[in-house]
Amino acid sequence: MAMGHTSHNPLLKELHCKYGIFGTLDISNNLILEKLTCYSCKNLNELNLSRNLALRELELNYSGIKKLGLHNRSQLQTIKLIDMELDERSEKYLHQVVGQNGGSIIKDHDFLL
Repeated sequence: MAMGHTSHNPLLKELHCKYGIFGTLDISNNLILEKLTCYSCKNLNELNLSRNLALRELELNYSGIKKLGLHNRSQLQTIKLIDMELDERSEKYLHQVVGQNGGSIIKDHDFLL
């Protein structure tokens, strides 16, 4: 399975992955990344953001991500999850981290109101 990585550009502040066929995404060297969007990356099942402490915005739309790794010092505040389900443990921890930062999580059913 293909791997997406951005290690050659550690100064990225924003990354948008659309229709990616990669099974893994390595952004561990992008320490100043502030916004990440994964749109329709169906083969991507896990995403490790434990080194991306500057990340504030995360959008996971129509992706296959089930497991999400975060650091407890993460700065995440704005999360959008559309047509996807994290595993129970990942979602619980995501709520905890975003809650401590005073942020919010919007899920796909919130857009239907």
